[in-house]
Amino acid sequence: MKNNDIRRFASDSALNFIGIMFDNAEGAREGENIEALHDMRVASRRLRECFQIFQSFYATKKLAKIVSRVKEVTRILGIPREMDVNVSLLKTYKPRRSLLLRTTYEYLREIFEFEQRRHHKKMRKDFDKLDLRTLESDLIQFAKTALTKSPNSHLLADTDQHAELEAFLPQTIQILREKAAPILAFQSFPFPSASQASDDEALHRLRIQVKKFRYCLEILNPLHASRFEKGIELAKELQEVLGKIHDLVVLTGRLNIHRVHLMERSRAYLTRGCQQIVGDLGELKASLLPRVDPA
Repeated sequence: MKNNDIRRFASDSALNFIGIMFDNAEGAREGENIEALHDMRVASRRLRECFQIFQSFYATKKLAKIVSRVKEVTRILGIPREMDVNVSLLKTYKPRRSLLLRTTYEYLREIFEFEQRRHHKKMRKDFDKLDLRTLESDLIQFAKTALTKSPNSHLLADTDQHAELEAFLPQTIQILREKAAPILAFQSFPFPSASQASDDEALHRLRIQVKKFRYCLEILNPLHASRFEKGIELAKELQEVLGKIHDLVVLTGRLNIHRVHLMERSRAYLTRGCQQIVGDLGELKASLLPRVDPA
């Protein structure tokens, strides 16, 4: 970190995430590259964590408004990203040599791809209302306000910047402890089963907590001489497994909605096929659960 300038570090960190967000905005909006949408959404989450970590360098009321606007971007991208993952998972599913499963699979893919296009269309309209250019400009300007000090800030020497850094570092340890606490507490609960919805929700909450903890580790790592590399690696591994489980839970949830709809329309053939696909995905999810077991 140059000249021990924690304010500059805070501002540059936020500007980095803002850059990633809007570098991917066009690709996300057009929907041709699902990774652009994913990268934009992840950057918006990281930016929110960044602003929270360095909140002492920002005006409180303005910070709350800015974070709310970034959160709106995350929200707008949420369902389209979910549908991208649903379609991607369906594409990787290989129906067994069964006419029932192949017919049901093709039927479901057509429906899900239609829903994917519909949600992407809505996302584009929401972005037009949001005015991304104005948002980008406002975020950049706000990120730079972390550099603002007292009217006599030009008189401050490097020693003062060093003192400011030393005062901030203990706060980072407290932030990490608070982020880690719910993850560590998860070990005291009974290990989730493959079938209970409450357990799916518990794993989803754990996934979010691990994700936020990892983001904090990555943002703060340079301030601690890169001592968090191993923790980042472990958090990433756990997050990826929890992400796969969550994606399967979301997909099977949507498939069950379609299954009920088919049953209500007396389409027993497709209902049976949908049920078998849900069962296959449930087995895949169950095979991932041991990788989360804290024991």
